Amino acid sequence: MTAPDSLLMPYPSLITMFCAYLLAAAIPGAAEQYPSRPIRMILPQASGSTTDTVGRIVFTATAERLNQQIVIENRVGAAGNIGTGAVAKSPPDGYTLVIGSIGPHGSSR
Repeated sequence: MTAPDSLLMPYPSLITMFCAYLLAAAIPGAAEQYPSRPIRMILPQASGSTTDTVGRIVFTATAERLNQQIVIENRVGAAGNIGTGAVAKSPPDGYTLVIGSIGPHGSSR
């Protein structure tokens, strides 16, 4: 017994999306394993500040868990805007991260 054509016709995009999902799930080796190279972590506050201390504790544990090196770099100045701006202008590949307060995050371009 087959389903009438009228049951499938209202949802052609749903069927297409489902087929695309199955195809994407079938080829997991096509994606790059993250992280495949060291991660760059920029701290826009001075060394020894609360943000610096918390960031170093968190990202040391993260590096151990990911089994990948995380390079921590302090880029201070302009109330955090220099470091945050450097991250905003970096390639959007997920390998440059920033931790800080809301001020520079909201104002950097």
